[in-house]
Amino acid sequence: MVAISKQHDAKNTATLRGRITRLYYQSPRFSAGKIEECDTGKSLSFSGPFAVSEGDEVTLTGAWTTHPTYGKQFSATGMMQELPVDVKGLENYLATNPAFYGIGPAKAKVIARQFGCDFDTIIRESPEVVAKAAKLSAAQIATIQSEWVKRAEVNTLSTWLSAYGLTHHQITKIVDALGHTAKAILEG
Repeated sequence: MVAISKQHDAKNTATLRGRITRLYYQSPRFSAGKIEECDTGKSLSFSGPFAVSEGDEVTLTGAWTTHPTYGKQFSATGMMQELPVDVKGLENYLATNPAFYGIGPAKAKVIARQFGCDFDTIIRESPEVVAKAAKLSAAQIATIQSEWVKRAEVNTLSTWLSAYGLTHHQITKIVDALGHTAKAILEG
């Protein structure tokens, strides 16, 4: 899950989940367009300080406003993007990120191939299953679980970038330079 947000008033915050269907304007720091809401299928206007692409599945946080020119729209202050976990990317990410101490290429391959897209859920809810499969000690799996949860906002972006064979250092530089909208910028 990729997340980006700015400070906002928590008591007036709303959430909007859906798929970006149309962009009227996009830059690395701002997007405006239409989002098809998951629950109702309605096409709604949105704008926010982030880059997205048509087809992206996102969760926006913000508030409903009325723009003097564009009318009623969801003014987003934050965005979380669901990215599929790529098995090869997960393998490379776990093997090359120094935060995941104790996982080398062989153990990363076992974990990625056995758990794949379900790794996030399993490491959070049943870390002992991962420990058994990869032959990790209790201390190692506790560290890996803690570090994975701590990096929740960038894990899927990092695994997506890792699928291209990038090193941990390269991924860190891209995320630092482009922020959590790196996928939209790089694909755009």
